[in-house]
Amino acid sequence: MDLLRTGTTNSRRLLATVTAERLLRVTEEPVSGPNDYLLLSDGSLHDGFDVPLLPDACTVGVWARMKDVIPATVDVSKLASPSPVFIEAAEYDAEKMIWKPQPRGVPSVWEMSSQIGE
Repeated sequence: MDLLRTGTTNSRRLLATVTAERLLRVTEEPVSGPNDYLLLSDGSLHDGFDVPLLPDACTVGVWARMKDVIPATVDVSKLASPSPVFIEAAEYDAEKMIWKPQPRGVPSVWEMSSQIGE
């Protein structure tokens, strides 16, 4: 965990994934760019080529830009930052077939509940 927190010489974090074969795969956090994923107003996620991803893939560790969330008539200069967000974690509700992303910097329900007791 300490090595993951240290990050890389590029000042990016290291991301760890356990594969189905129970192997640990460590990669460098991707850079935000033109091939970012797209987050739509209906909560769906599309890849950089606008191809829809299945919600049960529970995609995490990617940058996502808002596609149709902000109406074209809104003056975005007044918004704090309509820039891409990093999908830090996600949950898949199998009963409702819904993917619920958690952007970086937003406390999770589990973090908030642990702070209430303090």
